Order: sequence, then C-alpha cells, then structure tokens
Amino acid sequence: NKYKSDKKSGLYWLKPSEQGPTFKAYCDASEGWTLVMKINGNKQTFKYGSALWSNKEPLNEDSLSMNDVEAKFASYWTVPFTELRLGMKSKGITQWITVSYAAISLYSLISDGRYRSTHLGKSKWRSLLSHTSMQPNCNREGFNVKGDRHASTHAFARIGFLANNENDCHTPDSFVGFGTSLRSVVNTAGNYAGSQANAKAIGYIMVR
Repeated sequence: NKYKSDKKSGLYWLKPSEQGPTFKAYCDASEGWTLVMKINGNKQTFKYGSALWSNKEPLNEDSLSMNDVEAKFASYWTVPFTELRLGMKSKGITQWITVSYAAISLYSLISDGRYRSTHLGKSKWRSLLSHTSMQPNCNREGFNVKGDRHASTHAFARIGFLANNENDCHTPDSFVGFGTSLRSVVNTAGNYAGSQANAKAIGYIMVR
C-alpha cells in the first residue's frame, strides 16, 4: 500500500496548491485520507438541494475529528484525489467502502449537478450498513444521482445508489447514500426503502 505510513491520525496543516490557502485538516495519516465532510442523517443540513453542496462555505470547521458533529471543510473544494472513502456509522459501528474516482476536488464533481457514474454495484453500497433494503430495478449509482424524470417526489443522492420498484429509472424511491432526498423523508445519510428500511447514519466522506 503506497499510502501506508507510521504517522498518526490527527490534525495537519495542508496546502494543496501554491495558489490556494493553507488550512488545518483532520487526516488518517496512516492511510493518507483527509476528512472532507460529516453528515448526520437525522438532519436536513446536507439534503440534496442544500447550498452546501454547491458553494465553498465551510460548516463547523473547528469540528476536526471523527465525532458526530456535522461539518464541511475547506478540503471539499481544495484537495485533489483519486479515491474516496465513504463511511456510515450506525449503533456505534462504522462501515466503509472505497470509490476509485479522480477529480481536482469533491466540489468539482458535485457542484454543477451533473450526473457522474460509478460502478461499485449494489452489494458494495449496501455494505455501508449492516441491514439494508433496496428495490430491485434501476440500480443507478455515482455522483448527483437522480431519476430520469428529475421530479422532487423521487429519490436523489449527491453520492450513492438509487433503486426503483418499476423496471426503469423514472421514479426511484429507495436509496443508500449521502446528501439524499425523497419527498418529506428526513434521511440525508443512510438507507431508505419505504416500509422496508429507514436507517439513518452518521456519514463520513474522506479523500486521498
């Protein structure tokens, strides 16, 4: 593993580019990960339509740890990466997946609202939580994920996986993901599938 290091996790000063700012970030230095965002699925702070996904404004930038306080850091718009590490904490247990995707920043992937696909598969996304339920069809994943009709009554995810009961992607109404929205459902990080599942998590997004 080229990222392996003897350094300890904690706070580090980062300067990703010569022209950019110097700022303090939380890093899992043993593996090379930088914390970008923390989302509480029980709150609407990071719902799909929140301006926090499309601006360069921090939130609770002093909450530089792996606690449950929602936050968005300068690393969201400044740190380039080739991989994301996505985690969901539920009932004290955090489960992780890694997504290979290169970008100059997470902001550059998400802020324009354009759909960008990934290819992890449903089982990988479902592994973020111990018990999940998803509908059988559509199976669309990636960044800025939405149904074909883009209606507010259907599911959206800034990062995640959508599924549908019908054999199309017109009206998806189940998800696993981060920055999620579906009608009046309050679940912005977790898994939702109607009466079958509504698991809310603390979501962590890291990059390297």
